[in-house]
Amino acid sequence: STRFEPYRNVTRAEFMALVVRMTGLKADRPYNGTFTDVDPEDWFYHELEVALQHGFITGKSPTTFAPNDPVTREQAATIIGRMFRNPDYSSVKAHIYRDQNEISEYAKTHVQLLESKGIMTGYQDNTFRPQQPLSRAEAAAILYRLLNK
Repeated sequence: STRFEPYRNVTRAEFMALVVRMTGLKADRPYNGTFTDVDPEDWFYHELEVALQHGFITGKSPTTFAPNDPVTREQAATIIGRMFRNPDYSSVKAHIYRDQNEISEYAKTHVQLLESKGIMTGYQDNTFRPQQPLSRAEAAAILYRLLNK
């Protein structure tokens, strides 16, 4: 397709593939196939191997990856946050969003890290909207800022 569709939601597989392709990383061992909803013929299979090996992503459960589910804003923050190896959290200023209590524990440090680096921010109403699906426009902006930091 030649359409960008900026307001369409990005799936977990699409976002993971964008991040892996942006890094240029490769896998040095094959994926062991624990996800029952992923097939070796899937278009994102190679990127999944890389993302799992480098620790960028996990499944929604030990057996479910949910590739076609929309990636949420907190999941996207976590994927990007995991790219930073041993970040210095001591210099991270915690931004308190109005919906801070809606951010999952696993995502909180990643959200704070990306906020402090200006890679991923909240909305003008001081919310982060962690469970909201990430739009293609938001994904493009986040990856652009990541590449230019």
